[in-house]
Amino acid sequence: MRYDRRLKSEAYTAAVSKAGEAVRSGPIRELASYPRWAQEMIESCEEAKQRMLGHQLWKLMKAAQLDEKTTRNFLIGAWRLVDQFPQYMAMNLLKVSYG
Repeated sequence: MRYDRRLKSEAYTAAVSKAGEAVRSGPIRELASYPRWAQEMIESCEEAKQRMLGHQLWKLMKAAQLDEKTTRNFLIGAWRLVDQFPQYMAMNLLKVSYG
């Protein structure tokens, strides 16, 4: 299964590069592997990321110290976002023209 995923990923990369799009040029977890515009986008999110990581809820979840009721309430609220994200992306991608 792992081999098939790699082949699909390589095929996708080749297809994207033939279309003239910017593609990753190195390891997937290294920001420098991505085009400059992607690096800038990730860098612009750093402040929000640090606010989230510094939030008390995140700290308690990471330490596995969040009580059951709060965990349940968080997951009930967060699931709506997770569930609706594909629809959100699909609707926004419909607005984009190819090329």
